[in-house]
Amino acid sequence: MKSEDHKRALSVLKKIVVREKWRKMPKMKGEVVEKNLTKSGNIKLVLKQKEDDCTVYVLKRNKNLFGEAGKVRKGDFVHVALRTHLGKKYCTKITRQKEQRLDSWV
Repeated sequence: MKSEDHKRALSVLKKIVVREKWRKMPKMKGEVVEKNLTKSGNIKLVLKQKEDDCTVYVLKRNKNLFGEAGKVRKGDFVHVALRTHLGKKYCTKITRQKEQRLDSWV
């Protein structure tokens, strides 16, 4: 039988692992230049960064994220957390901001 101290230690460790997972995940921010639906029904967002454009995909099987990406419009400024698989970038978290200009980046 596990003691209360052991259970508490495992609980704290699980919280730290979740926090580290998000912290280490690559992130990107930019203005939405283009929003399309792919042949398979996923959403493709093209983000304009300072120098170049980057393509990010939002998978339709993640209903909450897909719904949030559906609300994004061309010209919106977004922050995304990404995972990569076979050279493509897939969105795992998306946050919209009302207004942001690319020249105000630090």
